[in-house]
Amino acid sequence: MEDEADEKSKELIKLLKAAASANRDLLFCYVGVKQWEDFAESFEVTKKTKLPKMIVWDGNEDYFSVVGSESIDEEDQGSQITRFLQGYREGSVIQKQISGPSLIGYINSLIGIRTVYIIVFVVAVIMLIQTINKEEPLRVGTRDQVDHASSSTSQAESREVHRSGDKED
Repeated sequence: MEDEADEKSKELIKLLKAAASANRDLLFCYVGVKQWEDFAESFEVTKKTKLPKMIVWDGNEDYFSVVGSESIDEEDQGSQITRFLQGYREGSVIQKQISGPSLIGYINSLIGIRTVYIIVFVVAVIMLIQTINKEEPLRVGTRDQVDHASSSTSQAESREVHRSGDKED
């Protein structure tokens, strides 16, 4: 059903309770798509699905849809529930599996305000990294002078070694 709080849904809930008391071997429950959207999507319920939709779920990964009784019209809902139960007991069902999360479903779930927050966060982090990594202006000649001073010292030392070697001859 679309919404558990809706007046039409409350009438259907009363009919389901009456059917449950007459069929004690089955467990009846209902789910409002507005309240439990992710759960309802597992049973192929989308915005285009005609609601209320009836299925038989074994509690695991399989569920059954009764041929010709997938949904309930607003008129004479009690007899439609009875036809659904008869079809289930006679075995005119289609076995389906609960659909798990898919890539397309994941992408669709990202679209919205969360996507905007993620994009703003990523842009802010990139701007922060660029600000931190900006190079400071180079000091002209500071490094060159240090390199030149150390190389002149080593040249002077090598000259002294050569001179002392000359004196020995």
